[in-house]
Amino acid sequence: GGFEFGANTQTTSNAAGLAATGGVVGVSVNYRLGALGALSLSQYGGRLAEAGNLFLQDVIAALTWVKRNIVHFGGDPDQVTVYGHSAGAYSTFGLLGASSADGLYRRLAGFSGGPARSVPAWWAEELAHLFVTELGVADNPEKLLDLDAVSLRDALRKVAPTDLGVRGGVDNKATGVVLDIGQPGAVVHAHPMDVLASGAHRDVDVLLSMASDDMGWWVANDLDRFDPHTLDRVTDEVAGWRIPRSRAKKIVNTHDQGSRTPAEVRAALMADYLFALPAARGALAH
Repeated sequence: GGFEFGANTQTTSNAAGLAATGGVVGVSVNYRLGALGALSLSQYGGRLAEAGNLFLQDVIAALTWVKRNIVHFGGDPDQVTVYGHSAGAYSTFGLLGASSADGLYRRLAGFSGGPARSVPAWWAEELAHLFVTELGVADNPEKLLDLDAVSLRDALRKVAPTDLGVRGGVDNKATGVVLDIGQPGAVVHAHPMDVLASGAHRDVDVLLSMASDDMGWWVANDLDRFDPHTLDRVTDEVAGWRIPRSRAKKIVNTHDQGSRTPAEVRAALMADYLFALPAARGALAH
């Protein structure tokens, strides 16, 4: 969840059901989260020189292990399917942009996450700057490695945007797969969408999926923070994505169906923008 929560011990990561079919060997992968998993820190050099897209490096390391060892568990190293949900889906499709992952998978499946929502390098570095400044180690970022995990968690929560419209808006001020192309210690060599469009991975089967109410959880469980209260505020938000206000109004009106509340309109609109469009564009590109 959000590159901040979860582990392969949770029920949603349990591959026993798949394994019980007798046709699949299930492997649940752990990867680093939060500040020491999803922040770009390689620009600071030293002990942090390779600290970029660390969570993706973890996934690639796990897949490398699978490639070498899965035969001992009855698996076929040439028939590896990588799949994930939400952050797991973004990680899955991030593999397309990492040349070091080439040959480690045959199929990719992503649910509520796609190849088109990578994090720009400028924001990744800015978030890292805000983070080390909050911790008081901006003069020597390597010092963060000596701090306790709770301090790192709390600092990231304080400086990272929490509103979903900001995190997933046109600037994508989130944590996730960073387009660190050309950056120190780069892991990603190309945008995953560009890789799909190029046909370089035409041999890879791709499944893209989203839920019809992908943003409904926040309406049901976090309404105080999610609710815009009026449709005008929803229009303001969409216009802030640097499109003409007249077009923003049309987009909002399209989602203002039936008796939807402003929060439900915002949720439907964001589900299309954050999940449906990237899935459709990814499929078309492939």
